[in-house]
Amino acid sequence: MVIELSVALISLIFFFAIQKYQNTPFYKNMSIGLYLFFLSYYVDAIDQIFIHSILFTVVFEKIALISAIVFLYFGGKQWITNFESLSLIDELTQIPNRKLFRATVQKEMHQCLATNIDFCLAIIDVDYFKRVNDEYGHSIGDKVLNSFAQLISNSIKKGDVVGRWGGEEFILLLRGSDIIKGKTYAEEIKTVIESYNFIFNYKPINITCSIGISQWQKGVDEFETLFNKADGALFNAKKSGRNQVKIH
Repeated sequence: MVIELSVALISLIFFFAIQKYQNTPFYKNMSIGLYLFFLSYYVDAIDQIFIHSILFTVVFEKIALISAIVFLYFGGKQWITNFESLSLIDELTQIPNRKLFRATVQKEMHQCLATNIDFCLAIIDVDYFKRVNDEYGHSIGDKVLNSFAQLISNSIKKGDVVGRWGGEEFILLLRGSDIIKGKTYAEEIKTVIESYNFIFNYKPINITCSIGISQWQKGVDEFETLFNKADGALFNAKKSGRNQVKIH
């Protein structure tokens, strides 16, 4: 009886522990499974004091236990999938993080080897972002980064991918674009950014960006070389006065 009550208590503790995840996909299955698991072992423990019929034991305890295992199984699968997805998404901006973006570009390289389609990599840096943090505070700075990411996401064409590389630096995969098309495209994005009214706490914040672009060369570039070329172009854009696009 002590063992059954202990298992019931542990499942109840887990039931209350996952309440903070109520808005997640796995919560419903996990909570139902843990509750049924608790009932099964609790009734099993009490049954040793108040003897019931064998039919009751089989029908209630065992069916509750089997049902609990089923709910926990599917809830656990959803939990794993959910946290795998979260590990690939930037927490602040809700766009792909460095790990996911890198994997996306490497996959694009393999596909383009067979199709001979061009693509470009663009690195976007928010100009003088430290000033935003210093003048308005880090909470406003975070809101600027989030709005910046959403603005780019809404500005890129279908099929392109934007990710957060780190800090105030973002990165773009421009599918089907050579360096000329990529630069034109990046100029349009730069114009969208500098024309947008970033307003927080009723205060307008002027935001511009610098962009560096490189085109993938089949059989020559790996991710690192492609990134370094774009990063070098970004350095030139910042060195030349910022709020401009440079290519490699």
